[in-house]
Amino acid sequence: MSAFITTVTWLRPSRNDCLPRYFGILYAGLDQDDINHKRAKNAWTNLLAGDTRLLTNNYVLLETSALLQKRLGPAALRLLYRDFVPLLAVDWISQQRHQAGVEALLAARAES
Repeated sequence: MSAFITTVTWLRPSRNDCLPRYFGILYAGLDQDDINHKRAKNAWTNLLAGDTRLLTNNYVLLETSALLQKRLGPAALRLLYRDFVPLLAVDWISQQRHQAGVEALLAARAES
């Protein structure tokens, strides 16, 4: 199994949905110098050829945006929002879900 495959965790909420928890495929697809660029490009081609709906959340978009802007500049960021984001279903995290996540994180940290 390649490093690329192991860094992307796919959840399948229903038959035609894919939710990448770590959206490294998005970054690698935009960074032509990334070691996984070719694999990411092929993965995107395969995903878009099928009937899979790609899901992500606003936190993943924010993190990806920050990395792209810092490492590749504003042109890559524009490309992300022009060419990739329209292909995604974005789950916007509410304040209640954010707070529940923070509480779960803090509780897990307190136990370790």
